[in-house]
Amino acid sequence: SHDSCYTEYYYHVTRSSLEFVRLEPDSIWQAQFRAILIVTDTAGHPIDTVAKLVGTQVHNPDEARRRDIKIIDILPLYLKAGTYRAELEITDMASGDQGRRVDELIVRDMGAIDSLMISDLQFAYSLQPVTDDQASPASAKYKNGYLVEPNPSDVFAPEDSILFLYGELYNLATMPDSYSVHMWILDDYGDIVRDMGTEWIARPGENALLVYGIPLADLLPDQWHVVAVEVEQGEATATARRRFLLGTGAVRPVEEEFTEEQAELNRKLIAYIATAEELTEYRALSLEGKRRFLADFWRRRDPDPATPQNEFFESHVNRFGWANLNYSRTLLDRTDGWNTDRGRVIILYGEPDEVVQSPSAIGTWAWERWEYQRIEGGVYFIFLDWKNLGDYRLMHSTKQGERFDPEWQRKIDYEGLDILNK
Repeated sequence: SHDSCYTEYYYHVTRSSLEFVRLEPDSIWQAQFRAILIVTDTAGHPIDTVAKLVGTQVHNPDEARRRDIKIIDILPLYLKAGTYRAELEITDMASGDQGRRVDELIVRDMGAIDSLMISDLQFAYSLQPVTDDQASPASAKYKNGYLVEPNPSDVFAPEDSILFLYGELYNLATMPDSYSVHMWILDDYGDIVRDMGTEWIARPGENALLVYGIPLADLLPDQWHVVAVEVEQGEATATARRRFLLGTGAVRPVEEEFTEEQAELNRKLIAYIATAEELTEYRALSLEGKRRFLADFWRRRDPDPATPQNEFFESHVNRFGWANLNYSRTLLDRTDGWNTDRGRVIILYGEPDEVVQSPSAIGTWAWERWEYQRIEGGVYFIFLDWKNLGDYRLMHSTKQGERFDPEWQRKIDYEGLDILNK
């Protein structure tokens, strides 16, 4: 995308390593951890930082002690092509315990290559086709019509009967109108353990998906193997490989749940961009209905469905978080910034091009002027500090559809806050 590449960093945390706290009165046990990914270049210069708070719940402490459960997550970011150092830090919010790992992260710009090419292969515990009304663009696990539950460890348990494989094929030529995919399982020395044959596929377009399920039943346990893929179209050839271990170290991911709290948070998230009819419909739905409603709601607003991410959704979520962080009414509870006038304007229109502040003085009220040059040829918003307590309320704007009061300056100077009550 322009000069950057959409990149995903996968990681897992063993659930038994977390400290769970009992929540009253529901008798639910909850654990939370904070994940911070710091990306630097090879010289140590900071490039990007991604932070996330992840929670999980169980019904009794015995479930929390199970060692065969991992919490799997994805941290998405945008990076230019190059080599990076990625340091992941996990902090248990209850105990304060920390864990770290450092990886070399190599980002290749597929758009800079015009020959036949295969993306990195991704292993998964499960890979299921989903329809548009089932997909949730809020999760990076949804890719081009499939729900991919990744396996970051490359280790599969003996009870895993199938290894799922996901990849993407780029730069298919117009002719010939078909291509072949040949797959093998190799041992760690490169010898062929299984030849899975060749499949001929009609060219769907310039790009295509590699989606396969590989049976594991006849492979030897506790040994490393290699999946090898070769794609041919005419004279062009592309190959990809990835190692995996069939052993006892793999564990199942935690199923994602959609709770009442998440449903309410999502209602707030769509409050300013949904129609009145859509909000009424959303309130009346069951939890599963609300989940499907949200998937369709964001899918219809995706500016480029061909890409893995929904740019509109990501931008909207970032604005929502920024509003809560910077415009909440109290420092202790930064959850209502979205419900303030400044928060609403940030969510709808983004950050202003310029902010002019007029501080309070004896007998005067503080106010701010936000200017947007890119909207309707140039508009501005005037926010008045309600009772000089930091709660800024919209008094006037030249944006169509917003509160309009051309006498705002005179009223601030001579009438004070009574003007907002009229």
